[in-house]
Amino acid sequence: MKSIILPCAITLAFALTLNACGSKSAASAEATETSANDSGKKPGKKGPKNKILPITVDPNANTSETDNFSLYSAEIEDGYLKTIVNYSGGCKEHNFSMVTNGMWLKSNPPQLNLTLLHNANEDFCKAFIFDTLRFDMTNCVNPSVNKVVLRVNVPGGKTEHVEFEYELQKSK
Repeated sequence: MKSIILPCAITLAFALTLNACGSKSAASAEATETSANDSGKKPGKKGPKNKILPITVDPNANTSETDNFSLYSAEIEDGYLKTIVNYSGGCKEHNFSMVTNGMWLKSNPPQLNLTLLHNANEDFCKAFIFDTLRFDMTNCVNPSVNKVVLRVNVPGGKTEHVEFEYELQKSK
């Protein structure tokens, strides 16, 4: 009898552990959906319904309040700023935003600091998630030049930033 109870108890404990975050298995499966690429880089997930997020101009934005995440890569793709981030979670929806103070650095080409922010919505689950985010660069156009550098900053004491050059079409 003891030989039957112990395996059943272990199986039950394992099942309860897997279901600790409610629908964690469904969320984790969706969150770790991979996108095929030829470079052999780590997978990315398309953001919520492949939504294009705005880059907000706010000189008074609080860029110190953000949850932990890492910027895996960033590039210009199809006219959008595409970033791949990773973070832990899997039980709740995570929100990302990009803000700038709108102040162009005096350099050639001009540079614009952008800050990527993360709100984990108190998701304490432990799945390691890659997420692909796309940002509309309309607010990153400097009408006096046809090339800019976008500097994506990750707050939280990190000094890492990624630079981009983007050819802009001058209006005639």
